[in-house]
Amino acid sequence: MLSRRLQRRTSVAQVLDAAERLFATFGFADTTVKDIAVAAGLSVGTVMSVGDKNALLVSVFDGHIAKIHTARPVEAATSAIPCAERLTLLFEPFAELFTQQPALSRSYASILVSGQHSSRVFSELADTLTGEITEELARCDRAGGATDATLQTARARAIYLAYLGLLFTWPPELDMDTDALVTALQRLSESHLHTCRCPAGTETPA
Repeated sequence: MLSRRLQRRTSVAQVLDAAERLFATFGFADTTVKDIAVAAGLSVGTVMSVGDKNALLVSVFDGHIAKIHTARPVEAATSAIPCAERLTLLFEPFAELFTQQPALSRSYASILVSGQHSSRVFSELADTLTGEITEELARCDRAGGATDATLQTARARAIYLAYLGLLFTWPPELDMDTDALVTALQRLSESHLHTCRCPAGTETPA
């Protein structure tokens, strides 16, 4: 007989799998908790014990974000290539996720912005990405002869928030255009690097 803890993990997996399939097929707005319960072969009460519809979408997206974060080739972003390109490489995998599922991405963003549900994964990723941006800015600044760590941290936070705003407000008419979003991210990097002592195209010395 399955232990209670294992049964719980199994139920959570069934609920999230069903929720993800229905969200992708019918959309977030047109999927109900009852639909998810039927698809998962569980009761509405069991589904609600995992989370309401908003919480389920956050969990589904958090799972994707966590996988992307783990798989990202961060070493590629620290090679001797232009500063703006290195910054863009940090975000490119997430741009692909948001353009692959644009409607769900906007629903996810709306839930987080509303404060109805928090995301531990997203919060941890924010800290990680801000740290990685700070490291890239430090490389850029060293190439230009500057080493102001406090300024680098502040600029890194500003760049992260700007990237977030771009991802969450990407125009619907460009939903599926990953290349356009990556290009916009690149331009955003370049615009923020104008305060850097080195130009956006400066390479880190080997």
